[in-house]
Amino acid sequence: MALDFSSLHILVVEDLTPMRQLTEQLLKAFGVGKISVAKDGIQAYEQYLRYAPDLIITDWQMPQADGIDLTNRIRREKSSPNRTIPIIMMTGFIDKSRIDKARDSGVTEFIVKPFSAKDMAKRIEHITKSPRDFVVTNHYIGPSRRRKKNSDFNGTENRIAKTANIISDKKLLEEKIGRGEISLLAVERAEKVIETNTIDFDPIAREFLDQLDKTIQLIQSSNEYSMMSLENLIYPIMQIKANARIFKYDLIGDLAAIMLNFLNQVNAMDEFVLQIIIAHQRTVNHIINKKQKGKQGQTGQTLQEELEGACKRYLKIKNQISQDQLKKTNTG
Repeated sequence: MALDFSSLHILVVEDLTPMRQLTEQLLKAFGVGKISVAKDGIQAYEQYLRYAPDLIITDWQMPQADGIDLTNRIRREKSSPNRTIPIIMMTGFIDKSRIDKARDSGVTEFIVKPFSAKDMAKRIEHITKSPRDFVVTNHYIGPSRRRKKNSDFNGTENRIAKTANIISDKKLLEEKIGRGEISLLAVERAEKVIETNTIDFDPIAREFLDQLDKTIQLIQSSNEYSMMSLENLIYPIMQIKANARIFKYDLIGDLAAIMLNFLNQVNAMDEFVLQIIIAHQRTVNHIINKKQKGKQGQTGQTLQEELEGACKRYLKIKNQISQDQLKKTNTG
């Protein structure tokens, strides 16, 4: 039996207009009856209060108030009418520490950008078919996260403690849209929305490349190599990675993914890390200027191998320096 989304109301929160529109079109292809949209967490909370949606799909990184801020408000504020509403977080980040941070805010499910129609369908189906109890304690408000050990819940699987209040999930979504799965036809229809989109990636890429360039110039002018400056460099690279493949710039997405993986392993910012980032920035700029979509065959493979090689050499040298310093300390 296919799920019926005709009576479902979803609130989509995304600051990038093209991504917001594309997500809205995808959900319409699934057959979602009503879709509200917001550009940041502040506007989204107002929409949530006004329209009482059944489900929220929100981006993480947004100006004014991000997806974490929105989730915290929904889960914790007294004005929130439905603290148990399912929240799906969209993000380009995949490292565990960031995902744990979002889960600690009370997010229900994750979907990593770039995502497919099938990915989105699976998340919605899972929320509908396998809803979790909702946990309220002094330190956490959100869906029960089984298998997650946390001192706030004595390391137990179901997080039940003396101070915990377990709110049984009444499977409201299942009552509204039925039981079963999203039809293959609906998934194919939604996938076609992504595949045939004609949104120009150029202005999106240039917005984040400009942010990257400004941060690079600021670091160079101030000679300030800090972890905060590293975070400011990571953000635009993550946004490029999250959006490039959706708009058919596969090589840019692959290169940005390599950079993110590298930067998540960097323990300290320095001039050599900055030089690798600058080289990456120039490569992406070149690809955008030439409007080179796709993976670009052997040329693209070579660029990926060169970037991976530079990142690995840096990490190997840094690791060796750390080991040498440790030996000196132990023998000193």
